Amino acid sequence: PAAATDGYQARMSGRGLGSVTPDEAAEQLSTIEKMLIVDDFEGLREQDRANFTELIKKLANRKARLTLLLAGNGSSPELLLPGIEGIRHYVTAIEVTPLDRQALGQIIDQGFASIDVEIDPAARDYILAQSQDLARVVHRYCLDCVYALRDRIRSGEKDALKVEMAECELAESDRPTVG
Repeated sequence: PAAATDGYQARMSGRGLGSVTPDEAAEQLSTIEKMLIVDDFEGLREQDRANFTELIKKLANRKARLTLLLAGNGSSPELLLPGIEGIRHYVTAIEVTPLDRQALGQIIDQGFASIDVEIDPAARDYILAQSQDLARVVHRYCLDCVYALRDRIRSGEKDALKVEMAECELAESDRPTVG
């Protein structure tokens, strides 16, 4: 289950809601007057997303003052929240324009510059090509490449602070398969 942090933000990792039912969650959450954030909402199993629809219904019945922010990729709330029809008036969709390739490239350039690490143009292009045009994927690839660079420097294979294709390939080989 997602656990609230001091900032009342929660992150689901796609493992499901565990044994918490919408009724139990509504009972606990209905006393909170903060915001609960669930990121990568589209990555949850459909049954878990349906449970969130049920949770929203339960919170509405309890007149809860909690704000649930469900961040996810979808063309409409109906695709993210199965069975939303009965609670549509409680749901506000905010459309966010995806970043273009230039903006994603700036994330890479500024990120590596901020830690004084160079990036080979081929490695930069590779990260952009693999990014699915999603900033979170760019962030993850960059982080994985930095870890691969760190490991290669520690092992003595490399001494320059420059991410090249070798680091991208190492990061890719460590990436779990999804399926």
